[in-house]
Amino acid sequence: MIRSIAVLTMAAALLAAAPAHAQVQTKGPEIFPGKLQVGFHPIGFQTGFNGNSPSGYKLTADIAGLIAQPGKLSLWLGGGINYAAGFYSCYVVNGVSNCGGDLQMWAFVMLTFEKLIPIPLVPFARAGVGGDVLFYGNTAGAFVLRFGGGVHYYLLKWLGLGVETNFTFGPGFFGNGAGTLFYGNWDFGLGARFAF
Repeated sequence: MIRSIAVLTMAAALLAAAPAHAQVQTKGPEIFPGKLQVGFHPIGFQTGFNGNSPSGYKLTADIAGLIAQPGKLSLWLGGGINYAAGFYSCYVVNGVSNCGGDLQMWAFVMLTFEKLIPIPLVPFARAGVGGDVLFYGNTAGAFVLRFGGGVHYYLLKWLGLGVETNFTFGPGFFGNGAGTLFYGNWDFGLGARFAF
């Protein structure tokens, strides 16, 4: 019995002595604990600008490393992988509807503005290039430019919850005699960024 009380007392003492970065932040700008960020936004959607661009559920993931801090900005270099599962505004070939899917890999530069805001709210802007594999009846592809931004509130030094939005456009290369056509979409995602 005394041993159990001692163990519980030690556990309570360890929890009470937890590092400050584990406490919820309410003021002061975000100071990242390291030079790496991982973003994961599992709640999202994508809207294609035309019938060649899948529209539906969107999931995004990325990783970025800090490369410079000019003045009150932070410059990051990163890459990401995104997937959209089409379920509306579907592509129709020979009278057959196919909503398609979109697997995208991209590289980007990102600017974060955490030093400009007196609370741990981190807005960001980013732009990059990528390639999409489009899954319809036949596999198609696209080379794209992608740009956007978002904002995350860092509840903990290492955990920010927020939203991001992006525009993607470029030439799409389609089979079935369709050739090269415009490919473009807008997406929106809710999720988190993890800083290490």
